[in-house]
Amino acid sequence: MKKNLKGVKVGAVPPFGNLWGLPTFVDRALLNQSKIIANSGDYNFSIRLNPKVLKKAIPDLVAGNFSQPKPRSRILTCSARKRNKK
Repeated sequence: MKKNLKGVKVGAVPPFGNLWGLPTFVDRALLNQSKIIANSGDYNFSIRLNPKVLKKAIPDLVAGNFSQPKPRSRILTCSARKRNKK
């Protein structure tokens, strides 16, 4: 990866795969947000984007349902724990 993506630091790759001839994937849930915070290509800086701007900057953006919602954690109160022990 280091050889192929010149000008950026490993682990700080910005969301513009089109600059290197690569596809850019984004989860649809991010596109529903008012802003997206992403790597800038440097460890010390991030970029804030409106999803509409991201779509405009990357015309061949691949949007999909790549994430899954977290399962709801089950929090037991003290009284619920006592009931479960019986």
